[in-house]
This record gives sequence, structure tokens and C-alpha cells, in this order.
Amino acid sequence: MNEQTTFESKPRFKKRSEAPDIGQLFDRTPPHHIDAERSLLGSILLDPSVLMDTVQIVSSPDVFYKESHGAIFKALLDTYEAHQTGDLVQLAESLRARGVLEQIGGTTYLMELAEAVPSAANAPFYAKLIADSFRLRKLIDAAGEILFDAYNQGGGTPDAARGVIDTAEKRIFDIAQEDINAEPESLKELLHQEMERIDAADGKLISGVPSGFNDLDNLLAGFQNEEMTILAARPSMGKTAIALNIAEQIAFGGATPWQPKPDAKPVAVGVFSLEMARGSLTQRLLSSRSGVDSAKLRTGQVSDSEWQRLQQACDELAHAPIYIDDTPGMTILTLRAKARRMKQRYNIGCLVIDYLQLLSSPGSARESRQVEVSEISRSIKALARELKVPVICLAQLNRGAEQREGNRPKMSDLRESG
Repeated sequence: MNEQTTFESKPRFKKRSEAPDIGQLFDRTPPHHIDAERSLLGSILLDPSVLMDTVQIVSSPDVFYKESHGAIFKALLDTYEAHQTGDLVQLAESLRARGVLEQIGGTTYLMELAEAVPSAANAPFYAKLIADSFRLRKLIDAAGEILFDAYNQGGGTPDAARGVIDTAEKRIFDIAQEDINAEPESLKELLHQEMERIDAADGKLISGVPSGFNDLDNLLAGFQNEEMTILAARPSMGKTAIALNIAEQIAFGGATPWQPKPDAKPVAVGVFSLEMARGSLTQRLLSSRSGVDSAKLRTGQVSDSEWQRLQQACDELAHAPIYIDDTPGMTILTLRAKARRMKQRYNIGCLVIDYLQLLSSPGSARESRQVEVSEISRSIKALARELKVPVICLAQLNRGAEQREGNRPKMSDLRESG
């Protein structure tokens, strides 16, 4: 005889026992949509084929607020997988075999569900209502854990608040990522888009964001949106210098004082400098633009003519849409949050990160450093796709390239990448 199951009246959440229940704290019932749950289950009973479309939106039984509805949905999934159908008889047998048929209301309740909707046409709409309520409940659950962390971990160390914020951002970001459901596109539509892109290119050698370096642009056709480009070298080889030159060229649309471009299209650039302070970067930009040696800028020993060149360079750079963030010890979660704000506030069209190995990832810090760097790299790639901008990421190489004939680097030479 099957063991009987008693359903809880409230949804189950995976949370720490110590974390506060926000619903009880504010004396509010969590967001839910029982009518939509009933209507969705009824739609599937009327037409089991809609289950395949529905499961892309409602991915698991846990999404349902009423646990008995989740049990019915699980049985429908298993029944459809086994028989490619899901009629009342098969569903009832599946629930009976699990020992939960009577707990969900018996066959009478299943029949009521089937009669709750006239057709299955609105199943995706019901599924979206259910999924949206579930995300709101997850946000409430995350808020409870954030409250718990803030009360119990805040103030213990100088960096306690930063740790709580990073964890909070990760929780919210994970929930936000679940909402990104890219629908598949037919090859026919993709081919149409590609032909339009080729036609728009009209023989242009640069289809992306131009770097201002002709040889590099000829190789890459410019920095492409949604792609991450690694700029790697051994320490003290000029990575930051060339990255700043590229950022400057992009911000001015490729125009320079000695080579004006009437059709220049400036692109806003966001620069994340984890190694060098913003003052040092500004000094480098001034030195590069004016042609005045940076050593003279540090000491202030400049001639009158050099001062005039500095003034002119300053006036020109003031119009460059370059935004610099030099927050030290940044995590990848913090960087992604800051990059989103940059995109929203300044409409940046390119990101520069200096440099990869100075970022940390709280989620994978307990693993090896190689695993952590790999996770950071994947996250930066995802950021490029999310913001739809090219990302230029600087990185350090280990000694592997120096020991190889010709000194030609490989991806495995990236320091701490494994």
C-alpha cells in the first residue's frame, strides 16, 4: 500500500531556517495566482500537446504556489513523457501510484480542472502569470536572506557590507537571469537578418566598432558587438597604454588632431581599471594626446609650449565620452552591476576591463583559482551579450610564451586560467 502524502498549505522555499519569513514579517500572503494554476492544468488536460510549450515557461512543479497543483503538474509531465498523452485516466493512475490522488482532491478535482477552461488556447498566458508570481516570491525570499545577512554579518569586518552587497547582487541577478528566455529563431529568419547585415555593410572593411589601428581593424573588422576580445601580454608590456589609446580612438570615432574625420561617429566607452587609479589614467591620456612626456606631468616641469599643448589636449579630451571606474578589489558581480548602470546612464558602446585576473568571483572562490578565472571569463562574455557591446578585456600572460620558440602566446598562457 502506498504511503499517503499530506500537502502543506503554503509553498516550500529553500531558505535558511534563521532567515526571516518576509510574508509573516509584513503580515502579507505571498504573490500567487490560483485561478491561473487551475486554468493551466485544465488546459493541459484538454490538450496535452500544449505541455511542451508550457514547460518552457513553467519549468518545474515548484513554480506552483499550491503544492497539490505542483504534484498534478509533475504527474502530467511524467505521463506525457511516458505515453505522449495525458488524459484523465492516465493522470489519475499516476497520482494514485504516488499515493497522492486523494490528497489533491481525487478524480473529482481533476474533472473540475478539465472543465475550468473552454479551450487550451490561453495556456501560455496562464503559464506566464504563474511564472511571474513565482519570481516575485523568489524575490521576497531573497529579500529575507539579504535582511538576515545585513543584520548578522554587517559590521563584523571593514568589508562586511561589501560582502553582503555582492551576495545580494548575485541573488537578484540569478533571479533576473531566469527571466531571460531566448526563443529559438528559424534559419530562414536568421538568413534574412544576415543578408540585411551584409547589404548594409556595402563593402565596408569595418563592420564593428573601429579601434583606430588599421592593421588591427583589418584583422577584426572592428570590435564586434556581443563579443569579448582578450588583449593579453606579459606584465609591463604596455597593455594599459594601448587599451587607453583604443578607448580614446573609439570615443573620438577614429578622429585625431592630425587626421580629422568629418564623418566621425563617437562611441561612449566605459573603462574599469582595477590596477591603476583614475588620476593615473587621466595623466596617461593627457600625455598621449598632447605628446608631452608623462614624467614631466608628474613633476609639473613643463615649458610654455608644452603647457599650451596640454591645454589643447585637455579641451579635446573633455569632449571624449569616456567614463572611468577605478574601484579596487571589484568582484565580477559588482562590475556587471556597474556596467549595466553605465549602459543605462551613458549608453556606452564599448567596455574596457583592466584586467581579468584582478577580478574575483564570490560564488567560485572556494574552488581553485583556475575555476574562478574561468567563471569570471564566462561572466564577462555573458555581459557582452547582455549589453550588446564589445568588451575589451586585458589579461596577463604567464611565462609559457617566453619559453616557447617564437614566443607566440596561446590561450593556455593566460595567467591563472589553467
